[in-house]
Amino acid sequence: MEGKPFKAGGVINLSDGEGIKDYPISGLPQDKLFIIEFVGINAFAQPGQTLFIALQVHTNSVQGTYPIVPIGTSPYSDPDFPVRMFGSQRILLYPDPGSDIILTVGRNNDHKDARVFVDLSGRITIPLYRADAQVL
Repeated sequence: MEGKPFKAGGVINLSDGEGIKDYPISGLPQDKLFIIEFVGINAFAQPGQTLFIALQVHTNSVQGTYPIVPIGTSPYSDPDFPVRMFGSQRILLYPDPGSDIILTVGRNNDHKDARVFVDLSGRITIPLYRADAQVL
């Protein structure tokens, strides 16, 4: 397999009254291609809340939005976040080198706080193309 293993991620905190928030993933090498192969989420919210979690990625200078599906829920012992949602997916995304990867979290109601942890893993490699180059 080509490239070096690489991991990035972030945490989004939604305060009482906030319904949606974007978070640019930091620490990405600007001159390399990060091939995203896996994503994992751990979210902590309130009973009855539904979370929308997605990655916004530019590939060939075109933005795509890729929802991440929580596959499970369970009670959680923290009274501030009594519901845990979790999931992981195998994906294959090719963000343009130097572009932002944005994590978006939204919810159906903005009652109390919510917190979402997202981990991305894959490989860093030297790009074989330039996003601004013309394709023949």
